Amino acid sequence: MGSPGSNSPYCSGSDLKPFIDKRWLAQILSDTGTPIAGDPFADTTILPALILAAGGAVESACLVGGKYTPDDLNNLEANSKQLLVRIIAGIVVQQSRERRQYVEGDRKQAQPIARFAETHLSLIRKGERIFSVVAVEDARNSSSRDESLPARIVRQGITERNHRLFGRRGYPQWPLT
Repeated sequence: MGSPGSNSPYCSGSDLKPFIDKRWLAQILSDTGTPIAGDPFADTTILPALILAAGGAVESACLVGGKYTPDDLNNLEANSKQLLVRIIAGIVVQQSRERRQYVEGDRKQAQPIARFAETHLSLIRKGERIFSVVAVEDARNSSSRDESLPARIVRQGITERNHRLFGRRGYPQWPLT
């Protein structure tokens, strides 16, 4: 069985430009304390490693349940591709923040996009959000409500404990066999 992961990044540094402020990135990627001179999106040492790690985080969320393959993620088009890039940008921002304790303007730049990425990865993992992949559109999970037998029993617990007042509703009848 082959490796399920992708060997290439899902986006380049220049794809992140609409989502990450250039001045902030130049400052946070610098290991010397002075901002990187030139275009920080063209960085060839730190940024590519962060993008690959972010892609790995996206894969780990998207491959849950076998809904997506790395080929699906590589072949996304238009709006879904931009959503993927935005999620990767948020993860890159969070990883960059973990490299440095504090950078001026950090809270204003980093928190919203990092929160967006974290929220959307969780929703994608649960199946409440999907990318536009034809094979997945019909298999999406429209609800995250647990409909297993134990969960239903717990939800109707108040009626079971007070059956003398409310009667017994639903199923199964106690005791369970």
